[in-house]
Amino acid sequence: MRRILIVLFVAALASCGSVKIRRSYALEPGMTKKEVLAIMGEPAKSDFDRNIEEWHYCITGLYSDVFIALYFVD
Repeated sequence: MRRILIVLFVAALASCGSVKIRRSYALEPGMTKKEVLAIMGEPAKSDFDRNIEEWHYCITGLYSDVFIALYFVD
């Protein structure tokens, strides 16, 4: 079963799709990918490396962007 590790970054990003990041408050460690998709929707980007899957969500702002990276580890 994949489990989620939540990391929140505030960064200046060049471009990023807008998603409902405010819903991220409902995320908890240990959630499955299906549970995360139900809350957050499809990720802007998904990376894979060995047994780790990383999903990206962000909102582009005027002076800074909000970026959330979700990590699913086997």
